[in-house]
Amino acid sequence: MNNQPFRDLNSKWADQVRNGCQELRDSYEIRQTWDHIIATMALRIRRSLKLKEILQTTADEVQRLLKCDRVLLYEIDLHGNGGIVVEAVEDERWSLEGYIVEDICFLELGKPLYSEGEFRAIANVSTADLVPCYREFLQNLQVEANLVIPLFQESDLWGLLVAHHCTEPRVWEQPEIDGLQQIAIQVGIALNQANLIAQLKKTKAELQQQVVARTAELSQLNQQLKQRNEALQNAVVGISQLDPQGRYTKVNAAYAGICGYEPEEMIGKPWQYTVHPDDIPLLEEKYQIMLHRGKVETIALGVRRDGSVFYKQVMMIANYSAQGVLLGHHCFMKDITQEKQAEIALQEKTEELDRFFSVTLDLLSIADTKGHFLRLNSQWEKTLGYPIAQLEGKQFMDYVHPEDRQKTLETIEKLRLGEEVINLVNRYRCQDGCYRWLEWRSVAVGDRIYSAARDITRRQQAEAQLQNLSTRLSLALEAGQIGAWDWDLKDTVNWDQRMYEIFGLQGWPRKVVYQDWANLVHRDDITEVEKAIKAAIAQDNFFNVEFRIVRPDGIKRWLRGAGIVQHHSDGTRSDDGD
Repeated sequence: MNNQPFRDLNSKWADQVRNGCQELRDSYEIRQTWDHIIATMALRIRRSLKLKEILQTTADEVQRLLKCDRVLLYEIDLHGNGGIVVEAVEDERWSLEGYIVEDICFLELGKPLYSEGEFRAIANVSTADLVPCYREFLQNLQVEANLVIPLFQESDLWGLLVAHHCTEPRVWEQPEIDGLQQIAIQVGIALNQANLIAQLKKTKAELQQQVVARTAELSQLNQQLKQRNEALQNAVVGISQLDPQGRYTKVNAAYAGICGYEPEEMIGKPWQYTVHPDDIPLLEEKYQIMLHRGKVETIALGVRRDGSVFYKQVMMIANYSAQGVLLGHHCFMKDITQEKQAEIALQEKTEELDRFFSVTLDLLSIADTKGHFLRLNSQWEKTLGYPIAQLEGKQFMDYVHPEDRQKTLETIEKLRLGEEVINLVNRYRCQDGCYRWLEWRSVAVGDRIYSAARDITRRQQAEAQLQNLSTRLSLALEAGQIGAWDWDLKDTVNWDQRMYEIFGLQGWPRKVVYQDWANLVHRDDITEVEKAIKAAIAQDNFFNVEFRIVRPDGIKRWLRGAGIVQHHSDGTRSDDGD
């Protein structure tokens, strides 16, 4: 029996076991080396306060362990720019000292990736799936393979820990990546430590400055206290102090002047005598609120010494001792009579505008440039049938007839550009589903559109009926071979197409005038025809006459002409006939 296949299989299995064991030993040794470097770095961070020294040592140790051509630590500012802080190189030819790094891809592609804590390992720059700008950037730095680990200070991206291989491509092993990430954590600790030290130094300096400033403030406090009473007496705002019973103990000149008194005249008097009787209950209520909250503001009617009434804005602030005993309160007062009168006048004008807004027959509206109704008058409800509350706040385009929406949108764009819109005509849907014709006049002020619309539905219907009648008349004239014309009794004559055909003037190069017609009438008939027309004009009547014409092509025809005199709205007359 041949046992050779089993011996071969055992041999291969033994080789695989030996190789696996060797790989485990190598991996363990690598991990031990990385753990030693990480522990060493952690110890140095605890012992040293010099960040630059820690970073340089980190670059040197990583370069030595990875045996790569270049290791650098790169700091990034808030705008995505930055520079090389430290580097370690295998050979001076790989040094980037003094090199200005300009990675145009970083802000768009690199920063979002690294900010999420992701790393980037590229084994072969030439064959890797990279955007062209990033490949060109690496090739300009003579990089064949690179490994990039983000560095964080707190939760913010501080910079990058970068390993470059420049002589040839290189596959970055997982233990190398894991080890570099652990080192990045230690660098982050160093960055946080350096930042904390910087903050402590800054805080110390600020505290020292505050102590100096506070000392200066305290030296000025007595002088300020001395000036306080004088400032209160000369303040523009009325200031007073009252005891727990509501009697004045201190009053500055402004407060007394507003009330029509001298300051000394008010001392010892209760506050009620400076308040209109109608508002005393209001201020008593506010006083109780002040006792509860410590401060209160209100507006009330005041009474001067001469009996005149004024509006005053008051602020009352309770004054308690350290033991919580009420010592009284301070009252700050300002005469706001002019402002209040202006407010009342504005309110009256607003109410007047509201009355006009509600009684006009036009549909008034205020909308924004985004297409929302903001305010409507009652005529909208009368015309369209919707309650006003249902329309306000809605998109007005939802109610516009589909065929009219495009021109309405074009009009809104004109309003946005500052143009005034006159005579826009569109259709709005009523609550019962029918449509009403509206004619608009609008102007935009800022982001508001102010509009007045008029219901012209009846006019549109009348015009449609008139157009229908005109069409039917044209068809009747065409069927009866009848020409129609009108004359303004001066020189202007308007003919329809049939008239040109009857008189043989097809293709006539200009508009027909009265003399053109007269030249075509037979010379034996022109006198009688003009006589009949003049008689009709003089009598505001009609005429009916038969006459002959001689066409430009020599053909003679007998025609019957009939007409009637019409008066226009401005009082002028014209002659219409056929």
